[in-house]
Amino acid sequence: MTTMIPMNERRLDLREFQDIVDEARRLIPRYCPEWTDHNVSDPGITLIELFAWMTEMILYQINRVPDEMYEKFLELIGVQRRPPEPALADVTFFLSGAINRPVVIPPDTEVATDRTEFQEAIIFSTVEPLVIAPVTLKGLRAWREGQGFEDYLPYVTSGLVQAPIFNDEPVEGDALYIGYEKDLRGASLVIGLDCQELEGVHVDPRDPPLAWEYYSSARRAWAPLRLLDQSGTGRLREPGAIDPTLGLNHPGEIYVHVPTDSTPQVIDGIEATWLRVRYLEKEGQGYTTSPRVTGISTACIGGTVQARQAQLIQDEFLGRSEGVPGQTFTLSVTPVIRETKPHVIEAELDGEVTEWVEVEDFAESGETDKHFMIHYPTAQVRFGPAVRARDGTQRQYGAVPRKGANLVLKGYRSGGGTGGNIGQGTITQLKSSVPFIGSLTNYEPSRGGLNEETLDEAKLRALAVLKHPVTAVTREDYERLALEVEGVGRARCLAAGQDGSTSPGTIRLLLVPGLGNMEEELTPEMLMPTPELIQAVAAQLEARKTLGTVVELQPAPLAWAEIDAHIYVTRSTDPARAQDIAVRRLRALLHPSPANGGSANFGAAITVSQIAGVLQSLPGVVYIERVRLRRQGDPSELTRLQPPPDTLLVLGHCYVLAEVIED
Repeated sequence: MTTMIPMNERRLDLREFQDIVDEARRLIPRYCPEWTDHNVSDPGITLIELFAWMTEMILYQINRVPDEMYEKFLELIGVQRRPPEPALADVTFFLSGAINRPVVIPPDTEVATDRTEFQEAIIFSTVEPLVIAPVTLKGLRAWREGQGFEDYLPYVTSGLVQAPIFNDEPVEGDALYIGYEKDLRGASLVIGLDCQELEGVHVDPRDPPLAWEYYSSARRAWAPLRLLDQSGTGRLREPGAIDPTLGLNHPGEIYVHVPTDSTPQVIDGIEATWLRVRYLEKEGQGYTTSPRVTGISTACIGGTVQARQAQLIQDEFLGRSEGVPGQTFTLSVTPVIRETKPHVIEAELDGEVTEWVEVEDFAESGETDKHFMIHYPTAQVRFGPAVRARDGTQRQYGAVPRKGANLVLKGYRSGGGTGGNIGQGTITQLKSSVPFIGSLTNYEPSRGGLNEETLDEAKLRALAVLKHPVTAVTREDYERLALEVEGVGRARCLAAGQDGSTSPGTIRLLLVPGLGNMEEELTPEMLMPTPELIQAVAAQLEARKTLGTVVELQPAPLAWAEIDAHIYVTRSTDPARAQDIAVRRLRALLHPSPANGGSANFGAAITVSQIAGVLQSLPGVVYIERVRLRRQGDPSELTRLQPPPDTLLVLGHCYVLAEVIED
């Protein structure tokens, strides 16, 4: 069966029949001055019209250029359509029971979503090994407002003396700090507390006046821990569930998950991963005397590792070499993900194995270099061609595998696309066999999945390649080169002297990762570039920056805004749909990724009138009842929110109430 190539008319030559006739008639006096009869009845004019018609037919065929030809044109200037980008997710594994030795989860462990009758399971694989190991208590400090820190560890180790963890009459801010050795980001812990039962305590065990917190590197402040139920499977504790310690008034075990943006801190001279339980003042509740802890134990029951939407295919047999230049082989599973490390092919003949390494192109490959390349849009493995020079000699770009050699691609990964951007709590299935693992989940949505670059997008990028130099000199050059790296959504370059922290010869580049879904509420973790992304940008700039320039790559500073609005809509408008559209439009207004339609700029302010204008422009909106603009976490209402220079204003919490107007 013959495959039909899609033909799209792209007007390379805009001339039509009458244009060709008119042009030919204008040239008659120059080339045939003796020809004076230019009437339609003249035989010469008839011949011009005949050849114009034939020329128009040729132009018609030229204008019908297939997409495959554009692919070839782009390859000639070194532009290849970018393959899909896999989504990334932080997956937390939980042990099936308490184990007093480390449990190792190897890289490329496959996990997946549930398979349904409408959708196949989406497979993710871990990118690095994960070790779930016992934890060691390093320090215990009681902070009492007005008094400072006190070492509380002797009280729980000796058991001879009891001491309050808060002031005798607790005040807000009193806290018990628990420090652990090593970095526990992403760990899930069971903290056992032996608490002395108190009398006359007015504490609601379903909502005690306590806050369990960790130090967040993204927020640069203390943030709430994830409280889990006591099943040991990673389920979040339901709101209103009874606190296992009845508010530090009974022995019990607290199950917590430490988010991945946790970072060690120095507290009272001790560097450790610190968690704390802090006293809050709540109306109608309180302690008549401070709680007392007589014993503490901690077990690690889970850990978190990054996974990406990719499936590993190992030792794929490509075929046998024919011993000629320019051989191609097609991979069986698509789409193929571009890796940071080159792929490897083993060629085996008569027991002898040679290793071939992937390169980006054959421009620097000699006739003895064992190189190949992968054309990702078509999933083709290509070996080097032979090119005939003008003097008749033939040059080989890359060696040719010997005839009859068995070619095996040692490993590649397939996946990617926006279909991998899934919600929290959806990765629950373990595909690989790993002992001692009882359950798993993802507490945050996966992000970063991108579809394959379209041909039109590649053509626009080709224009930028042709117009811009490859060397980074100006601020715009650094920003453009950073944006060429897959996964970068925004880049802002600060030169020396532009801010107070940049020394001469230093370029500071602020990065925002690309975001796949513009409708979900953004979190600081989503806007934190991964170490892999920073490494890729550094490699891109290292080869193109000027000599002696130091490039510092940092996350972009963020200022968070909250919006609360009340609108009235017509009777024919669905209020729920109006609310959804309003929230989406507001998120687009302050979205940091232009690729997703965002319009937020570095240092740009937002005003109440701007927000009201967006809401008023929505279909079905009659009038705006109120618009409240605040800094996130600050109850003060603002008419204008101005972030610092080179800081992105991002929308956090957004609530819009839509009601039908009454007659």
